[in-house]
Amino acid sequence: MLKEVQELSGAESEAMVSLAQRAAFDADTLTEEDVTTMRNWYKRLKGNKKV
Repeated sequence: MLKEVQELSGAESEAMVSLAQRAAFDADTLTEEDVTTMRNWYKRLKGNKKV
Protein backbone atom coordinates (compact mmCIF):
# COMPACT_ATOMS: atom_id res chain seq x y z
CA MET A 1 0.00 0.00 0.00
CA LEU A 2 2.77 2.44 0.89
CA LYS A 3 4.21 2.04 -2.61
CA GLU A 4 0.91 3.22 -4.06
CA VAL A 5 0.43 6.17 -1.72
CA GLN A 6 3.82 7.89 -1.87
CA GLU A 7 2.03 11.22 -2.33
CA LEU A 8 0.66 10.97 1.22
CA SER A 9 2.66 11.57 4.37
CA GLY A 10 3.27 8.75 6.81
CA ALA A 11 0.59 10.09 9.15
CA GLU A 12 -1.90 10.35 6.28
CA SER A 13 -1.14 6.79 5.17
CA GLU A 14 -1.67 5.48 8.69
CA ALA A 15 -4.92 7.45 9.00
CA MET A 16 -6.10 6.07 5.65
CA VAL A 17 -5.48 2.49 6.78
CA SER A 18 -7.24 3.18 10.08
CA LEU A 19 -10.30 4.64 8.35
CA ALA A 20 -10.42 1.77 5.86
CA GLN A 21 -10.27 -0.75 8.69
CA ARG A 22 -13.00 1.08 10.59
CA ALA A 23 -15.18 1.16 7.48
CA ALA A 24 -14.70 -2.55 6.87
CA PHE A 25 -14.73 -4.03 10.37
CA ASP A 26 -16.14 -1.56 12.92
CA ALA A 27 -19.77 -1.55 13.99
CA ASP A 28 -19.82 2.26 13.94
CA THR A 29 -20.27 4.13 10.71
CA LEU A 30 -17.78 6.70 9.48
CA THR A 31 -18.57 10.35 10.00
CA GLU A 32 -19.22 12.66 7.09
CA GLU A 33 -15.81 14.22 7.80
CA ASP A 34 -14.15 10.79 7.60
CA VAL A 35 -15.79 10.08 4.25
CA THR A 36 -14.77 13.49 2.90
CA THR A 37 -11.18 12.91 4.04
CA MET A 38 -11.07 9.53 2.29
CA ARG A 39 -12.53 10.99 -0.90
CA ASN A 40 -9.96 13.78 -0.92
CA TRP A 41 -7.11 11.29 -0.48
CA TYR A 42 -8.52 9.16 -3.29
CA LYS A 43 -8.76 12.17 -5.59
CA ARG A 44 -5.14 13.15 -4.81
CA LEU A 45 -3.91 9.62 -5.46
CA LYS A 46 -6.00 9.16 -8.59
CA GLY A 47 -4.76 12.47 -9.98
CA ASN A 48 -1.12 11.48 -9.42
CA LYS A 49 -1.46 7.92 -10.72
CA LYS A 50 0.68 7.13 -13.74
CA VAL A 51 -1.05 4.71 -16.10
